[in-house]
This record gives sequence, structure tokens and C-alpha cells, in this order.
Amino acid sequence: MTALAPLLAALALVPAVQESSTPKLIVVIGVDQLIPEQLDRLAPYFTGGYGRFVREGHAFRSAMLEHANTETGPGYATLGTGCHPNKHGIVSNGWFNADGSGGVYCVGDPDVPLVDGAGVSPPTGAGISPRNIRVPGLGDWMKTADENSRVISIAGKDRAAVGMGGKQPDLCVWWNRRVGGFTSSAWYGPELPEWLSAWNAELPARVFSDEWANGWATDPPDGIESAGTAPDERAGEYSISRALDALEAGTGEPDPLKRRGYLGYAGYYTPISDLLAIELAGEVVSKYGLGEDEHPDVLFIGLSGCDVVGHTFGPYSVEVTDLLLRNDVALGALFDSLDEKLGKDEWSAVLTSDHGVLMLPEEAQRRGIHSERIPKEVIEETLVALRAHSVESFGQDFIALAASDGVRLNHASLRAAGAESAAVQAELATWLREVEWVERVFVQADLEGELSTTDAWKRLTQRCFDPERSPDVIIQSRPWALLQMTEGTSHGSPYPYDRSIPLVFMGPGIRPARRFDSASSADVAPTVLTLLGIEPPPGLDGRALDLD
Repeated sequence: MTALAPLLAALALVPAVQESSTPKLIVVIGVDQLIPEQLDRLAPYFTGGYGRFVREGHAFRSAMLEHANTETGPGYATLGTGCHPNKHGIVSNGWFNADGSGGVYCVGDPDVPLVDGAGVSPPTGAGISPRNIRVPGLGDWMKTADENSRVISIAGKDRAAVGMGGKQPDLCVWWNRRVGGFTSSAWYGPELPEWLSAWNAELPARVFSDEWANGWATDPPDGIESAGTAPDERAGEYSISRALDALEAGTGEPDPLKRRGYLGYAGYYTPISDLLAIELAGEVVSKYGLGEDEHPDVLFIGLSGCDVVGHTFGPYSVEVTDLLLRNDVALGALFDSLDEKLGKDEWSAVLTSDHGVLMLPEEAQRRGIHSERIPKEVIEETLVALRAHSVESFGQDFIALAASDGVRLNHASLRAAGAESAAVQAELATWLREVEWVERVFVQADLEGELSTTDAWKRLTQRCFDPERSPDVIIQSRPWALLQMTEGTSHGSPYPYDRSIPLVFMGPGIRPARRFDSASSADVAPTVLTLLGIEPPPGLDGRALDLD
């Protein structure tokens, strides 16, 4: 924890915003699972917000995440703080406590209940907050420099909204998968703003009587196949019939509560929640007067649909293409409204992502890449055999939790037996290195100390390592292998296809460019602070990028 002291102490040292700072509003857009190739291949079809990034943006085309665990939680916390997971503490979407007390969701907080339009919900142990994030975020630095700056975070996923929003945003909301609309938690206030509760209440009638009444009908432009969009209904795709059934059921359902339930589910698995998040962002600009005075503001928008739909159909699918084209139009309308309200030279925007994705293995095979699906049964057999090896080697199963990404030992059992954790870790790692689907294995001793300058895989893993939250034995699977999924695709590995992200800046004084030097999402926070005339605090892992 001592390594974080400079970050925390520097809060009091951030200089005031210079009077001449521009822009007045920064819009930071994180598109979950957006790979850079999407901006390239669909550029001729983007006429709205993505199109403006393509035409007017300063793009770092080789941007990559610099940490191994390419999940949403670490990705958005890195974007929001300018630090790698080993500093901000969100090493994965969830972890198992070293003391054996159970699992932890990365933004979970059982002491903070959720809120909806009716106020604080009864405590359920499923609350949400930024408590697990160990460092301040971009919004916190801005508020330290100018207490009148406003910070708003809107996203489809709670871990996206929380990861970007920092410790004390003015508003932090995410899509409510249970009842539709956008929700928050008591960490941010005892209730939703009255106007937002009213806005939420209108959504079921609007959605189910609008274009979604007959389900989600993709309508890609003619010739989209030439842009790399794959044929529809290919091998390897999931079905989302349940989401489409929910859209149909919601249209004819007279019970308001049931209709909200249908909206919550269907909205998450279709473009609906993204489009409503963008619409809500426009409402927030007006309600909070973002960018209308001398105090700079930041608006975070997390679009999660590309990830949810991408997991189901793959990144080159008709469905992902349709979603991105819809979002392009919606973002274009938002940007046009900002031009009108604030002036085109008064606001800037950033586009990036939390992680990349592996294409469908069937698609990779078609392209001549040796990609494969490793069945769930194979993983389970490995982990069962690993436990048996622990018993054979030490007379006891010391494993508290075993998964495809690592092993957490039962430290209470180790102490009771007088066994050395390091020796158990080393023996299990040696056994795992002989498993066919395993590429590399790290134990905690491998990852302590200074970052490796010679082993890139180790360095990436070190940036995700926290002794309190990381597995005792960390497993890296083979490249191009998709574990435990018979359909669809995923991410999470340290390989380039999972770490590759777009990174584009756009706005006054930012030169349109297409560059190939190194950059990462950790660079967003210090770059935005620099654009606002605020000196980035010491201790960040990212750096301010030159956009001239």
C-alpha cells in the first residue's frame, strides 16, 4: 500500500484549473469490446459519432492494454484512474478472499443498497460502490482542482459506470437488468433524481410501442459484406431468442412491473440499453448544464452492448455491425446537440475500450488460424486431477478454489497442517505446466518485486497482481483457445487480440492524425487532465499524450 501514498497525498497538491483551460466539457466514451478493426472496416458506413472520430480524431492505432487480465472491471478502472490494476486494485471482475471468507464482485459492496425510483431498496448484499478501487480517479482529480466541476458516469454495466466515475461523481448510473431503466446505489445518494425516475418510468411504453415492438430486426446496408461483416447465422453463434421473446412479450404485457422486467432483460441483450444510455447522456447535459460555465466537466459514457452482443455472435457478426451503426447515428445526434448548445470548439471527446475479443474460433479457423474450443469437461477434469495431485503430494487438498485462470489456496488449512504456501504453489504450478491447454503458470513469488524488463508475459501479469486479491497460482491458457464455451466467444487473455483497443481523441486544438506509436487506456486520464490545464498527479502509470 505504501506505493499508493504519492497518489493519495498528491490530491492536495493538484493546482487550480487555469482560467484559459479548454475545453469546457470532456466526453469520455468507452465501448465495451470495441476492437480497432471496427473503426477501419466500417468507416465508409459511419456517418455520425464514430464517423467524426474517424475523420476528425487523433487516433493511436496500435493502442494496447498493458495488463494481462482483459476483463471489464480492470479495463474500466484503468481507464478511469490512469493506473494499472496492481495499483487500483481491480485485478479482475471478481476474486476470492485470501482469508477464505468468500468471493468478491469487483464493485460489490454489501453495505450500500441499490436505489431506484422508489428510493433505497432493502439491503440484499448486492450493493454497488467504488469502495474496492484503491486510488482516486479522473473525476476526483478534476474536483480537487475545481470543486465546481461536474462528473457524470452512465453505462450499461455497473462495473463500467463505477470504474470510470471515481469516488464521488455527481451522478453514477447503470442499466438495471432486473427492471429496466438506469439505477444507482446509496453510495452516490439516497435516491435517484426525480427527473431520472420519471424518465425511467416512461421507458417501457416508449420501447414496446416503438420500433422494438416487433423485436430486433437487423438491417445492414447493401454491400456490408465487403466491409468484413460475416454472413448471418454462422457456425459458432449463440441464439438470443430469450431476449427477443422478452421484447415480444413486453409489447403485449399489461402488468407494468412485468413489462419493466422484460425491458431490463431485453434491453441488456440488444442495442436498446446503449441507445438509451446515449439518450440519457443528452438529458444529463441539459439537466446539469454541462459545459455551460468556466468550470470544466466530464461525462463518461460506457456502451456495453458491443460486448454483450459480441459475446453472443462474434465481433464481425451482422448483429454487432447493426449495433455499431445504430450507436454511430445516436452518438452523431448527441455530438450535434453539443455543437449547438456549447459550440463546436468548446468540447472534446475520447473514444476507447476496456478490452478486445477473440473472434469466433470457427471464423479464425476459416482464416487459417489454429483456434479451438476447449470443452468445459476438459477444464473440469484438469482441476479435479489437480486436487488429487495436491492430496497425493501433501496428503491433503489445499485448494480452496480452482478455475481456468488460477488457483486460490486454503491458507487456514495450510497453517493448520504446517505446510508452506510457496512449496504448495510451486508443486501445483509444476503439474499444471504439463497440461495441454495451459501455456504458462505463475506463482506469487514470480510476480513480486520490480516489473520484469525481459519477460513481457510476466510483466503483463505483474500489472494485474495483488497478493490479497489475485490467485496464488495464475494460469495463462494457450493462444487462440476459447475455454468452456460451446458457442459465442470471449476475452480475458493477455494476447494481442484481447488487449488491442481503439484510442482516439477529438476536439479543439487536437490535430487529426493516425499514429502507430505505443499508447494505452491508462493514458486517457493524464491526457484529459493536461487538456484541461491540470497537471497530472505523480504516481500514475499512464502519460499525457502529445495531440498536436
